[in-house]
Amino acid sequence: MATLIFSSLPMFACGFWTVMIACNLYIDGRNRGRMMLMLFMAMATLLYAGHCVFLNRFYSDMPLFDSLYSFANLAVYHVLYLYCQYDITGEPAAPYMVVSHPVCRDRRNGFNNIYHDVVSRP
Repeated sequence: MATLIFSSLPMFACGFWTVMIACNLYIDGRNRGRMMLMLFMAMATLLYAGHCVFLNRFYSDMPLFDSLYSFANLAVYHVLYLYCQYDITGEPAAPYMVVSHPVCRDRRNGFNNIYHDVVSRP
């Protein structure tokens, strides 16, 4: 019983803050920084739900939560980066800052100038 309680506390804490931030957004209006923080908390809730299912050996729920856990595990740090980028600069992160692949990095010049841009940079 204690294992169930302690393994589900992080999930409920993140879920609580997701709901509180959502209520704040509903009352105060849209704020991009808070929306990114709410998305981070929702991803962390999914991540901790996967931990809870695994640690408590809920074998019937594992196929569903394994997929959600894999998605949340890959998404949570990127969403945190986007929130920190917005919080520090006050502007949303540009797509070329999130994706580090050279093809996706510089779309404004088209795909023909990508090799030239990558080579000519110091």
